[in-house]
Amino acid sequence: MPQKKGIGPSFEPGNINLYTRPRVKDPETDKTSTVRSMSFGEPNREILIPTVEEHGRGILSDEDAIAQYYRTKKHLGMFKTPNEATNYAGKLHDTFERGEYDVPLVSSRRKADPAKLSSVLARFIRSGPYK
Repeated sequence: MPQKKGIGPSFEPGNINLYTRPRVKDPETDKTSTVRSMSFGEPNREILIPTVEEHGRGILSDEDAIAQYYRTKKHLGMFKTPNEATNYAGKLHDTFERGEYDVPLVSSRRKADPAKLSSVLARFIRSGPYK
């Protein structure tokens, strides 16, 4: 699934489509969250997982986020150390803050900019399993 290349020393790239992450209100910050995450350790690796429920039903506790991982096997990346996972999580958050994973929506009230839509779709296709 789409992951930014070169953003971190990933041991194994994530398998979550970052362009379709649900957006939920974080009760702790009163802001919208998409890639709010945590990591946990297994032998020889640190697994970065989202704490936003996969269907957008809210923010998960650490225990529920880990249970979601074991149920779905979806993760944001697997790393050699907790520090690498934390650094990647920060960079991933920053890319979302800059809107790099925003896909412009077309609605009857707003016209999409064809150039921006084309650029976003091309980036999506290049970075996804559609190569």
